[in-house]
Amino acid sequence: GDAGAVSVAQMLYRNTRLQELGLLNNAISLVGAEAIEKALHHNRVLKRLDLVVHNDLQHLASMARSIDSAITRNLEAGMQGGDPMPVGALSEAIAGTPDFW
Repeated sequence: GDAGAVSVAQMLYRNTRLQELGLLNNAISLVGAEAIEKALHHNRVLKRLDLVVHNDLQHLASMARSIDSAITRNLEAGMQGGDPMPVGALSEAIAGTPDFW
């Protein structure tokens, strides 16, 4: 849920090693996703994030673009990592499928 997402966001803010993170099926709402988004502005190593947000479609596409931007920045910085999510995949998935969840 959101409390766990806030804890993850606090970790991401200080993270220097984690490159992939899966947060599917965790009942994270816009509140938790916003905390993660803010942390990603400081994080320079995360290259893949799997996240589904369960509320407020109106603000979700904008947040997804911001998260995509942070992940893209990390990828472009030349950091080593696994098989990253394609640029724009999260925002495209949300924008293209209003019944995403």
